[in-house]
Amino acid sequence: MKFLAVLFFLALSCKPAAEEPTDEGPPLGMILEQDGTTYAGVAIIDITPQITETYIDANNDYMFNGCHDDPDGCLDTWTDTNGNGWFDAVWIGGFGPLRPANGVHDPIYTRALVLSHNGEYIAFVTNDLVGVHARRITPARDALAEDGFGADQLIVTSSHNHQGPDTLGLWGNPILGVPGYNEDYQEFISVSIEDAVRQAAASMEAVDFRVASVDMRDVSPWFNGANFGGKNPDKISHGMIHDGRDPVVVSDQLLVMQGIGTEGTVFTLTNWSGHPETRGGDNDQISSDWVGVEREVLEDHFGGVALHMAESLGGMQSALGSELPLVEEDGTHVYQTCDATAIADDTDTECYGKDEGELRVDDDGDTVP
Repeated sequence: MKFLAVLFFLALSCKPAAEEPTDEGPPLGMILEQDGTTYAGVAIIDITPQITETYIDANNDYMFNGCHDDPDGCLDTWTDTNGNGWFDAVWIGGFGPLRPANGVHDPIYTRALVLSHNGEYIAFVTNDLVGVHARRITPARDALAEDGFGADQLIVTSSHNHQGPDTLGLWGNPILGVPGYNEDYQEFISVSIEDAVRQAAASMEAVDFRVASVDMRDVSPWFNGANFGGKNPDKISHGMIHDGRDPVVVSDQLLVMQGIGTEGTVFTLTNWSGHPETRGGDNDQISSDWVGVEREVLEDHFGGVALHMAESLGGMQSALGSELPLVEEDGTHVYQTCDATAIADDTDTECYGKDEGELRVDDDGDTVP
């Protein structure tokens, strides 16, 4: 179901309660023309946490086995940078608890998209976080509403990233009652949500609005396992999703919304159900996981700003645990080629008689990843 696209048009059919004509013009400087044109604005705010204290993972288990109040008192030692006698870690939210961040692999962001059509509008905000409490969203919503932005026109989501800072308080030390979140960072998230909407609203321009979708199960037989008529070694893989819990129920639709302005792409928004957890639990680096890679590929290819909003993540909609075809950093799929030995081997039906370097093709005519 093209849920986000339907949601967009439904939202634009409802009059926002906070929208009242003022001498100052539309709220936040938005374009709210009644001319049948869609307008869009985007913004990006870096929300990568500052890591000031790190630890030595003595047994390489990616789990803190140290004393929170003594840098050298237990197996895992740590740096007391501020000298307060307490391990001020950035705890990573996702997988098991007690996973401190020792560095940053790639930045994480809050990204906003504001759309308007015939005077109605909606804002989508997405965060590279495991989740955001409503009480962190409310201050941003209220601050925007004070300037006339309809409270019901703001939709805030998280990618459910398993490699970002804990924003829910579940991944510190639950036994000792040490929360995994930092209050100052939580307040920073609220401000970032508000600022992203303000910046996006102020940057709106006319766009050609496009929507498309595809079921990933139909893209390649290697995206599906034997249980779903495919060739992936993971028999329950379906549409590039591995559902690790019975019953296997998969939502594999990839929805894309795009806005094209007069000078090129303004935004590309994707909506898909895969958990951002492909780096796994053996990781001590902050990252946006596969979502960040996807955005880089889309922005390099189309230009503009790429955003991702999670679909039905469920339990568990994930690429982790599946055997997925390799891709290059630019998104190009990697397929097996025929070497000199294979093309001379008359028992190798996939390569025999071909030129060296040609793609290996199975009996069904499918290239082999």
